[in-house]
Amino acid sequence: MVDDDRWAVTDNKGRFKLLIPKDTKRLIVTVVDAKANYAQTTKHLAFLRGRTVFQKILLLQPEQPVEFDSQKTVSNFSGP
Repeated sequence: MVDDDRWAVTDNKGRFKLLIPKDTKRLIVTVVDAKANYAQTTKHLAFLRGRTVFQKILLLQPEQPVEFDSQKTVSNFSGP
């Protein structure tokens, strides 16, 4: 979105195209899934003058919260 306006919408394969002004050096893109199946993500895209840029943006599914019983002791191993 630019100034609260949607700038691009994906096709049925998840692809989209943005036409960027020639003097742009970088762009911050926030990808939002309208159906909320994937977590919102923000990416920084850098541009080199006279080049076409292809950027693959992977969207992750939001993690489900883990519930703990406060009456029980819980041990959590978090690394090697």
